[in-house]
Amino acid sequence: INNKKYNKKQGLIIFIIIYTLYAVFHHINAISFNKELFMYPSYSFIKEIFYLIRMTMPLLMIHISRESDLSEDKIKRIIYTVIAIFSLTIIITNFLGISLTSYASGNKIIKATFFDWFKKGIYEKYTYELIASKGLFHMANQISATLLALLAIELYYFFKEKITIKKTILLIINLFAMIMIGTRVASMGWLIVSILMIIEYIYFTLKKELKFEVNKVIILGIICLGFCILLPYSPVKNRTFAKDNANKVNEQIKKQSIEERKQLCTNTITITECKLDKIRYIERYYKMYEFDKTYIIDNYNFHEDADFWVDTFDIPFEIRADHRNLKTLITKRIIKLNNNNWDYLFGISFTRLRNIRIYMENDIYVHLYTIGIFGIILFILPYLLISLKALIIMLKNKKLSFIKCTYLSSIALIFASGIVSGNVFDEWIVTLFLGFICGLLLNEIKEDKKKKVLFISSTGGHLEELMQLKPMFNNYDYHIITERTKSNLSLKKKYPGRVNYLVYGTYTTFIKNLIYPFKLLYNTFKSFILYLIIKPEYIISTGAHTAGPMCLIGHILGSKIIYIETFANSKTKSRTGSIVYKFADLFIVQWESMLELYPNATYGGWIF
Repeated sequence: INNKKYNKKQGLIIFIIIYTLYAVFHHINAISFNKELFMYPSYSFIKEIFYLIRMTMPLLMIHISRESDLSEDKIKRIIYTVIAIFSLTIIITNFLGISLTSYASGNKIIKATFFDWFKKGIYEKYTYELIASKGLFHMANQISATLLALLAIELYYFFKEKITIKKTILLIINLFAMIMIGTRVASMGWLIVSILMIIEYIYFTLKKELKFEVNKVIILGIICLGFCILLPYSPVKNRTFAKDNANKVNEQIKKQSIEERKQLCTNTITITECKLDKIRYIERYYKMYEFDKTYIIDNYNFHEDADFWVDTFDIPFEIRADHRNLKTLITKRIIKLNNNNWDYLFGISFTRLRNIRIYMENDIYVHLYTIGIFGIILFILPYLLISLKALIIMLKNKKLSFIKCTYLSSIALIFASGIVSGNVFDEWIVTLFLGFICGLLLNEIKEDKKKKVLFISSTGGHLEELMQLKPMFNNYDYHIITERTKSNLSLKKKYPGRVNYLVYGTYTTFIKNLIYPFKLLYNTFKSFILYLIIKPEYIISTGAHTAGPMCLIGHILGSKIIYIETFANSKTKSRTGSIVYKFADLFIVQWESMLELYPNATYGGWIF
């Protein structure tokens, strides 16, 4: 217990040091941004520190979730409560007409409620930005990703437990709220998750983990069908309508502009004249090309970077009309103009890029610019590593389970949401739940991971006693160490990859007594190397002298020591036993009479 507390404290110190060092270098790089650039976004040290704390807290949630060891009932109540609060807030505020719009900036209220979706001409009257609702929450993308991830866990309980009216109503409320949000992730993601969970359910019923109940699949199918019928009336339909009409307008662009663009700067002498030539061209044609005024004038004015916008005219409308792509192009341009390779390692900062007002809507990609490669490794990669670790352990031990796959699906859905919609990992509504789910996943695989156990003894009778424990071997990630002799070389073939040898060190003659200290020294050094390679959680030994150094090394470095005093001693202490007894976590004797010599030992009976 003391070793665990020490390791946790040591780990926390290392964690603080690493993240503090990153914060220092991140800040240094952020303030070195080129001030001569026309686009010089402001930087706030205080806001950036709060942002880094916001990115760090979910990582601590992993530890909290893992250590809390919550019961399944408590986990279920947490999931249901969050879904109910989020979903009902969105639905009720929409019905009352006081919900914030999912897309428009600021605190704009929706122009149409759910009951207006079915009115004729509603799509022509309002754009989807003014109909999609996010309740009273800050960012629609974060709520979408959260509800999507929790939906997978909700469906796990839907399939695993008895169906009740309350559970069914909560599921309907969740899906209804997601369609109201109007984002692609929420409005279409619920159907993908439902299909995914049905597939997982069928798979694990085939594995006999669950009993297949066709009524559950039918009920979920009916619910999904009902919402599929509702989809054409939802904000997603409005979004498609706006896009289709924009494409029709795009076809009217004048062909002569292409030829004129080819002639730019051909009759100019100076760089200034060339720039003015391009500016005049942009002024004539940007409306025909349907460039969004918000970007080409307000956020990244073409008078300052005419070269960029002229090049953008060559990009197909379908790509350019998507604001996500335009934001990415502008961001890459700013990074290129700043011309600092350290930007890719430590980032130019979240606050600086946010203040440009063209924040990219593609997580991971945008973080390459905000926190850099090192930031991605420290703040985002841990979630992926946990998922990968869980998957490897499950596949290695052949212990796939419905709940583990559900947690993995939830984590994958959050990452997919971040990549598709963006603005997910920067706020802790989603990432706190991501950390929470990662902690739950680690708890689930904790039992699957076999403990590393080292079995060690001298050769002869000690080894014979040790091998009486072989029925235990397959229960652990085991390793065997003994002395090399002709009689036990066959162990290598019997237990491939799990046996190592030390030098035979028994002293029976005068000469052997003289060289024994050197053999002991060599075995001690080799034991240390083998310990670092194997890293056992437990060391079990039946003695004798050859095993002593390994027991001491393991004790110092945090392994649990289990020592079984030799069967041959019923009235006297062995030399190694008397030493190891002082620090062993469990000391077992095979004769009751030995308890007089080892009062704190445990009588285990004969090993044979």
